[in-house]
Amino acid sequence: FATVIYLPSMPAISHQLQAGPTATELTLTLYMLAFGLSQLIYGPLSDLFGRKRILLFSMVLYCLSSLASALSPNITCFLIARLIEGAGAGGITALARASVNDRFSDKQLTVNLSYTAIAASFASMISPIVGGWIQSLTTWRVNFYFLATYTLVLLIWVIWHFHDLPYTNRAKHSLCAAFGRYRDLFQDAEFRVYVLAGSIAFSGITSYYVASPFLFQHQLHITPSTYGYLFLLTSGGFISGSLVNKWLDSVQFRFRLGVALLVLSALVLCLLSWYVFTVWSVVLPVAIYTFAVGIVYPSCMACAVAKFKQSAGAAAAVMGCGQTCAAGLATAIMANLP
Repeated sequence: FATVIYLPSMPAISHQLQAGPTATELTLTLYMLAFGLSQLIYGPLSDLFGRKRILLFSMVLYCLSSLASALSPNITCFLIARLIEGAGAGGITALARASVNDRFSDKQLTVNLSYTAIAASFASMISPIVGGWIQSLTTWRVNFYFLATYTLVLLIWVIWHFHDLPYTNRAKHSLCAAFGRYRDLFQDAEFRVYVLAGSIAFSGITSYYVASPFLFQHQLHITPSTYGYLFLLTSGGFISGSLVNKWLDSVQFRFRLGVALLVLSALVLCLLSWYVFTVWSVVLPVAIYTFAVGIVYPSCMACAVAKFKQSAGAAAAVMGCGQTCAAGLATAIMANLP
C-alpha cells in the first residue's frame, strides 16, 4: 500500500510542497532503498529472537512514520518520513516471507509464496484507486492517515493471533553468527542467480510506478482517479502470473516462459510507445510484463530460500533487499530521465 497509494497524488504533492518532480519521485526511491536494506538487519534478528517481536517493532515504526508523512510541512521532512516508513515496511515484508518459509516446503512453499505475492499485488491494484479517489475528494495527506490506521489494525491482530514456531526451527547462535550467515548465502552461486533474476525483473515494475503519474496526468491529461483504475490491469497481470505457478510444476519451464515474456513485452512497449503514444500503448505491454514478473519472482523467492531452511529470515531478507534496492536504483534513474 505505502509504495503506490500516493502515486496519483504525486503531482499534487510536488505542487503543495513546492518541490520538483525529481524531488517528489525521490520519495519513492528512498522508501525502496530503506525497504530493501533494512531487511538485511531484520532477517538475522528474527532468526535469533523470533519473528513476532521484530514484526511488532516494524509495524510500530511503520505506523509512526506514516503519521509523520501525513504531517510533513515540506519536502525534506516528507523524504525523511518516507525513508523511515520504508525501514518499517522492510521488516514487515521480510518476516511475512520468512514465516511462510517456516511453515511450508517444496511446491507448497512456491504456492504459498505466490499467495503472499498475490496479496501484495492486490494491494497495489486497489490502493491507487483508493489514492485517486482520496486525491479527488480530499488531500494527499489522507493517504498516510489511512496507512497508519490500517497498520494499527493489523498490529492489534498480530498481537493476538500471530504465533512463533518453536525455537528448534530457528538459528540459536550469537548475533554475529546470525549475520555471518549472509556469507554462506552469497557463496552459493545458485542463490545469487535467483536473487539477481528476481531483482532485475521486479525493478521494471517500479520504473513504471515512478514515471507513470507524471506521464499520464501531465502529458496524456487523465485524472488521478482514472490513473488509479489503470492499476487494475497492471496489478491484475501480476496476480494472474502468480496464479500460473500453481499449475506449472517445472521450475525451468517457469523461468523460461517468464523471461521470454519479459523480453517480448519490453520490446513491444518500446515499439508501440515510439510510434503510437497513448495510454493503452503503455499499459497493455506493462500488463504483460507484470504477468511475467508474477511467474518469475515467486519462483525465484521459493528457490532462493528453500535451500536455507535454518536461515529463512536471512535468505528472505537478502531476496527482499535485492528486489527493493534494484527497484530503488531503477526509480532513481527513471526520476532523472527527461
